[in-house]
Amino acid sequence: MTPDAGLIRLLENSLGISIVSCTIVFSGKTHSLLSGKEQEAHLLEVAGESFSCTIGYRGSADEEKARLILADAVSLYCAAMKGGFPAECAKRADLLGSIVSGGSIDNILNELVLLIVATPAFDSAGVFLLNEILLELRGLVYAGEAENKAGKGISFRSRKIRFTKKSPLSDIMYFGRSGTVDLDKVEDWKGMQDCLKGEAYACPLINMDGSAAGMVIATGGGYSDEAAAILQFYSNLCSIALSNANMRGELIRLKTYEEDFEKVDYVSKDLVKMGMLAATVAHELKNPLVAIGGFAKRLAAFGSDPRMDNYIAMIQSEVTRLENLVTEILDYSKSIDLKIERLRLDTVVNETLRLLSESISIGMIHVSKSVDPEISVHADKNRFIQVLINVIINAIQIMPSGGDLKISAEESSETIILYIKDTGGGVPECEMEKIFEPFHSSKQDGTGLGLSLSKKIMTAHGGQITVTNDETGAVFALILPKPGGFND
Repeated sequence: MTPDAGLIRLLENSLGISIVSCTIVFSGKTHSLLSGKEQEAHLLEVAGESFSCTIGYRGSADEEKARLILADAVSLYCAAMKGGFPAECAKRADLLGSIVSGGSIDNILNELVLLIVATPAFDSAGVFLLNEILLELRGLVYAGEAENKAGKGISFRSRKIRFTKKSPLSDIMYFGRSGTVDLDKVEDWKGMQDCLKGEAYACPLINMDGSAAGMVIATGGGYSDEAAAILQFYSNLCSIALSNANMRGELIRLKTYEEDFEKVDYVSKDLVKMGMLAATVAHELKNPLVAIGGFAKRLAAFGSDPRMDNYIAMIQSEVTRLENLVTEILDYSKSIDLKIERLRLDTVVNETLRLLSESISIGMIHVSKSVDPEISVHADKNRFIQVLINVIINAIQIMPSGGDLKISAEESSETIILYIKDTGGGVPECEMEKIFEPFHSSKQDGTGLGLSLSKKIMTAHGGQITVTNDETGAVFALILPKPGGFND
């Protein structure tokens, strides 16, 4: 694929339009990449420091976003055609072709960081992606001077930097201010210093909607305007590659949904009917169960035969278990109505621990808590306590021989996250995707509704509940948005 055809195809894929003409003026010359009839076509013009471009297209596009994408893409094209920087234009053309043709994003980004460190200005480079909810930068791909290849890809991916306060990196990423930064002075960067350290040059990665996506950081020495332009060039290319990959992923998912819709439509209707039936059956069972439990208690008062006492105790135990199951089914089938109020998070946690003090004591659980008394959340108190009880009870049950339960909280500009960590060995990988599904339980006597109901409650709050594993056990994160945060 020629660079001209590659640019046209990239623009069409990125903007979702059909281009009928494209003219670029740079270095004092006019280049007609595509000539076609512009009748009934829309015209879009952009101008950069050393170029101008006009395209004629059919279809609909957000002109503001389209101008940004067109300007970046044409800037890359002009830089590649000039051949002044960076070197190896053929490799850049191949890379552009891979982006357009939907090549593996991992391969594309690995090739991209290799091209960065192949320039005289840099000896190490890494691409980081932003997790907006947790305010973390996570390593994606890395290349270093040694062996000039991404040999630390696996370990680099497991690393993360959390933004606990404003820093030079957050300014670069959120305000689009490319520039130099001393990584040795960045808080929490210690875990990255074997890959990237000292003075570095950083460029932000931008999503198609203009939001922050991450950044590219490179180290070496002897920084100059040319070195800055090189890294900016590849950062723009990285942004386009990520946006193109995300867009392709969305298109594939939409196509899959369309193909599967008719297949699952009748199943979903049956599931709705089954849910209504389950709620109806549960409601009809509740009153007879209460009556059976009451009569069993009366029989126990008259019983004198030890065998009869044992049978009555079994009846009472099973009735209690079924009553709990019926209550959970009815609770799960109802819509979540919330009474939102401002709550001191520390107070809510203390109240929950008091309610569970007997279970904690019997389970030989050592509880440690680190929650700032000044942190407040906006939530339904009873519902949020219900979530805490479900998660803590789950942790107690997963530690039958006792263990440690650590509760901590952290606050960002948009969210408040409460972490509940146990030492029960963690959640098996095969259970991770199913743990919040209704009626899924790994415990013999579990109903499988506690965590699914917790997820339903957190979703109703505009928040999330997630689970990960660390060295000793599972870590549940209850994420609530602040007023004016990402869900407000």
